[in-house]
Amino acid sequence: MPEREPRQFLPQMIGEGIITYCPDSDDPVLSSFYKARQWVIVEKLDEDPYTVTPEDSDQGMGPAFTTGKFLCRRGQHGYHAFIHIYKQIPLDGTEFNRSEDRENQASDMSPVELNALKKFTENETIREKFRVAYMEILRLGYQPLEPSSLQLIYEREEDDITITGFDTAMKIDEEPYWTDNNFVIYNLVLLPSKYEKYVPKKKDIKTDKNGWRW
Repeated sequence: MPEREPRQFLPQMIGEGIITYCPDSDDPVLSSFYKARQWVIVEKLDEDPYTVTPEDSDQGMGPAFTTGKFLCRRGQHGYHAFIHIYKQIPLDGTEFNRSEDRENQASDMSPVELNALKKFTENETIREKFRVAYMEILRLGYQPLEPSSLQLIYEREEDDITITGFDTAMKIDEEPYWTDNNFVIYNLVLLPSKYEKYVPKKKDIKTDKNGWRW
């Protein structure tokens, strides 16, 4: 008997648009970090549901969720990127229960992937290796124009950082200099606390000995 394919919960969404934008376009600092961008879903690459039975849920497992990986494109002719979408799903066998029953299953969830990213950002050594790598790029005469944490590759065995994303890099001639704002731009630390009215404050924010928050 052929193996049954896992149930899909997320739609294909091909051709649908996703817009990321700055919460306050009049603020020059926020505008430099959160530029308005329009993305178009090109392809749904995969989906990995994590199903949980009511019995397992009673034992503390859960919540049930699914995660999908999508290929998207910047605008109509821009560069490509990936997006992960997480969605809570009903417990196995309760998909057609009353909406009130399914609503009661909803709970806060913290995906391991996001927790790993937070752990990555709290490592002071990582930030120092990033600073070294970034300054080396500037000394070679190039500067990435669309920086984000998605362009950082941590090579565990070498314990080193590689910076990618040079399809939109700019050739520079001036003497390179370092600013700690680069940590913020690449999402290695949080924005200053005065911007928490735009980015809600989490209860588990930590501060290291240098005053950096993550």
